[in-house]
Amino acid sequence: MKWAYAVAGLIGMMAVAPACTGNDLTAPSDEPVVRNSVNEFHFQSHYLSPTTRTFTYWWAKYEPHVDVDHTGRIDSGEAHIALRDPAGNEIVGRTDTPRFWLSAGVDSFPFPAMAGTWAITVQLDAVVGVVNYRVISGPSSPPAVRPGRTSPSNNR
Repeated sequence: MKWAYAVAGLIGMMAVAPACTGNDLTAPSDEPVVRNSVNEFHFQSHYLSPTTRTFTYWWAKYEPHVDVDHTGRIDSGEAHIALRDPAGNEIVGRTDTPRFWLSAGVDSFPFPAMAGTWAITVQLDAVVGVVNYRVISGPSSPPAVRPGRTSPSNNR
């Protein structure tokens, strides 16, 4: 009798499987893909069509230097990223607006910034387009220039 349940379950899965096929393995368009690890944070949101949402993440940072790398393109609306230190002070805040081609580079903040758990908030206000942020914490020296590049801002 147990085999009958197994066969029924297998048939049920085969009936649902065609609905799950396709080449799109990404999150829904208004759901970001986030990688949050010690000293490095990535926020990627593609194919937004008027999206208004606020996301807050807790980020472990232990190095004194902070770089905020921004790439993508906003066709309409505004995107805002804010970094707050463990004391709750906004240390980094930037707003990206339409026609702002975000691949412009890296905002570097070489001041000593306290270690600990930081809050990163990304706010999307009626954004259409692509928004990507990368926040990296490292030693206090300026970021290295990759071979063949002219400045750290185009290290991609």
